[in-house]
Amino acid sequence: MFCKLGTCQQTRIFFLALYSPHRPSLISQEDIAYVYKMCLRPAVVDTTPEVAAHWPLDYSAALIRSWNVEGIIHPSTHDLLWEILEKFKEKLLQSMNGIRRFKNAFFMHEIHGTKNVTRHHIDDMDQRQLQLSDMLEHFDMERMDTTNVGKDNKVVYMSAYMTEKMATYKLHQGTFRCHKAPDLFPGKIDRLLDDIQLLSQVYNRSRDQTGTACMVTDRFVQRSILSVLPNLYWDLKMMWLVGINYVLHNVKFTSGER
Repeated sequence: MFCKLGTCQQTRIFFLALYSPHRPSLISQEDIAYVYKMCLRPAVVDTTPEVAAHWPLDYSAALIRSWNVEGIIHPSTHDLLWEILEKFKEKLLQSMNGIRRFKNAFFMHEIHGTKNVTRHHIDDMDQRQLQLSDMLEHFDMERMDTTNVGKDNKVVYMSAYMTEKMATYKLHQGTFRCHKAPDLFPGKIDRLLDDIQLLSQVYNRSRDQTGTACMVTDRFVQRSILSVLPNLYWDLKMMWLVGINYVLHNVKFTSGER
């Protein structure tokens, strides 16, 4: 993560020039140190010189400050005023574009909501629009106009996904836990197959459950969000389970020698 806005938004930065299908995708410590010293800190000092003393001269010094006695890193955070973000971004990208392996870097912004914050009566259009406006307060709606994506606004890709997971969400380890490779072992695969059957029961019963999404009048949302009927959504998940169940049965009854 590169930076965040409160608790609902975080920004990542990607370096296209460093990507290669023939090597790990992780950025080396040397590259991180170089970005910090030659790009990040100079951009901060140039846009907010009054906070320069809070930023160590190099990455190694910043890293040492973040270690605890057990050698665990606890990264620190530094605030930047919103009114200088545009200037900071331009300065940072300008510095990176001058270095071949960091050229053409781009940002990915992830914004998420908080459960039940936008709760409203499903038939009240005024409440609905008010809650939507609050949820989108951090968006630059003119820049995100889908008619201009990839043209004037420099936005090349947007993705939105639902978080309606109450039918499957659980805090404890159960049927909906994250299943891992050891679950395929001979002594555990029967339990995994049982879980698949239980999942299919829940998905089947969820087909007739009324969704909580509602239509809105906002132009950006209407152009960006595809509405899917609940029964089609759960049928798709059921199809995935059928395929997984078929594969698991073949794994179970196939000899290890084969």
